[in-house]
Amino acid sequence: MAQTDVFNKPLRLRWLLALGVLDLAAGAVAILAIARLVPAGSGRKLVSGLAGTVCSTILTLVAAEIGFMYVSRSHGVGYTLAAKSWFKEHWHNNAAGFRERDLTTLVASAKKKIVVIGDSFVAGHGIANPHDRFSDQLEELSQGDWLVANYGLNGADTRDEFQTLKNVPFRPDCIVLAYFGNDIRDAAVAAGQSPQAIVPYLDISPRLRVIVTNSYLLDFVYWAVPRQELKSWWSYYQVVYQDPEILRLHQEDLAAFSRYARSMGIPLVVVVFPYLHDLKASDIYVPWVRNLFEQSGVPVLNVQDFVSDLSKAERVVNFNDIHPSKVVHRRVAEKLLPLVRDLVATPVASKQ
Repeated sequence: MAQTDVFNKPLRLRWLLALGVLDLAAGAVAILAIARLVPAGSGRKLVSGLAGTVCSTILTLVAAEIGFMYVSRSHGVGYTLAAKSWFKEHWHNNAAGFRERDLTTLVASAKKKIVVIGDSFVAGHGIANPHDRFSDQLEELSQGDWLVANYGLNGADTRDEFQTLKNVPFRPDCIVLAYFGNDIRDAAVAAGQSPQAIVPYLDISPRLRVIVTNSYLLDFVYWAVPRQELKSWWSYYQVVYQDPEILRLHQEDLAAFSRYARSMGIPLVVVVFPYLHDLKASDIYVPWVRNLFEQSGVPVLNVQDFVSDLSKAERVVNFNDIHPSKVVHRRVAEKLLPLVRDLVATPVASKQ
């Protein structure tokens, strides 16, 4: 993710140090000037003490701001300063634009090639080490038998993911499609139901918003408690999954994966992720997606079935980022292993 100068740490560090020195100098000069007007005695001592307090407070705030520049933390939508730092530190794409290794030589030597298609749940939003994603864990569990290529893209919907699949530059031995509850958005927009824009920081005044969004310290403090800026976003998906026309369009989009896999003679398995912050609310789409693919003979791994024993805090990255935790990624890989093993061991006849 490209970073602009305003988020460039060395540049901000130089400005902060300069401003800190100027503030200290200005404060010291002002207080010394006041001290000259105060008669010698307890009054002058009070002013001198005030000078020390002001200077130490300024130094503390400058030091805290500098320290929080190096505190990174993922966020579900990614607009916080800590989230931008997280992306800069942990997110690196290959030449094809995916958070993956250079696959050229690996594909040539792989015994079996598994392609994982999806959005940020596949790409590993919030997972600092890509090795902890379920795709990488699945490759590890295969003990060298498989290359598991991660083709996840942040913000991708079903239609984006199908284009990604068609553009994979090699023929996989198995396709793993990951589904999450916002993948219906393209169909909803096509039916005239666009989601509202997500606008953060609405609970503070515009002037304070400028200060908070430009301070690593204050921005971190602001997001130290869960915020409700996504409330309308969740409500939107509760509505669109009950719209027959949107469901019809979305069903056509999802059916494209089954048709493509059959035509190419490639086995397909679908992983359905629930709303990890609210498993019950996931009932609005999980059964529908599961039935849709199972009716087409496509095996479905329902993540909801094996994460209900985990607390919400254990299921998600953090309380402002509802992407799956490392624990969930690992469980998905373990459950996928026997499914994929059976699929790649059984030839699938292509149907043109």
